[in-house]
Amino acid sequence: MTETKQENIIAKSIDYQRLLKNFKDNLPLGLAIASILGGINQFYSLLSIGPYYVRFFSVSQLLSDGLWISYLLLPFYFVLIFTLPFIIATDDDYLSIFYPTNSKGGFDKTKVKAVNLLIIIFVYAPFFYYILTETWKYGSIFTMMTSFVALLANMKLGKKFDKENVFDIFAVISMLIFISSIYFTWKWTFRDNQIPKNLINKSVIEKSIEKNHPSYEYKILYMNDKYIFSKIYCDSINDPNARIFILPSEVFSELELKP
Repeated sequence: MTETKQENIIAKSIDYQRLLKNFKDNLPLGLAIASILGGINQFYSLLSIGPYYVRFFSVSQLLSDGLWISYLLLPFYFVLIFTLPFIIATDDDYLSIFYPTNSKGGFDKTKVKAVNLLIIIFVYAPFFYYILTETWKYGSIFTMMTSFVALLANMKLGKKFDKENVFDIFAVISMLIFISSIYFTWKWTFRDNQIPKNLINKSVIEKSIEKNHPSYEYKILYMNDKYIFSKIYCDSINDPNARIFILPSEVFSELELKP
């Protein structure tokens, strides 16, 4: 009986109608944000092909692209929640957490160097190895948040110990790592538009390209719900005069090519 009463109390304490109302009220905002992300992805993808091809922008593709990118950025949300206390912390909070003291309670410059070097060696170095070798692309999100916290810590401690340039040095290093992490996160998130290799329909597109441009090297660049964009290399893979070949997206859903 006691457990049943407790369950009833918990159920009553949760206002499901209020939660549902909040969800409905914020749903348009969530869809708008997803559409904006999708628009950025599509605009950047078309612009990277050439400024002229932005004219092939598809409004109906915005939401699906945005939801896909939102899924790719899921780890960022979890890392952001973890580091949020450091982001909103005050200068006094940083001093109480990261204040570099020795056994006598005085300023310990050696500890500052040791902590920052440990972060560089055991966090930045291995994770950038994962990023550059594409072993783990999500490593860029981790280094972005870690370097951001390290940047704030060095900057705030640098204000306290303004005569110690050691904080400025490691703040600059953290800032460079932070900017690089943003670049790599942007790169794999907004440019990872290649069609999966295990998709059978991909062969239909490839046959269409090979039929129109036999014996040429090619690369599928991007596709939305209306067009498929490919680059045809007339001479070599590094040909600066490579041509863009556009197919209607209907080709993607065809099971057989017409003779």
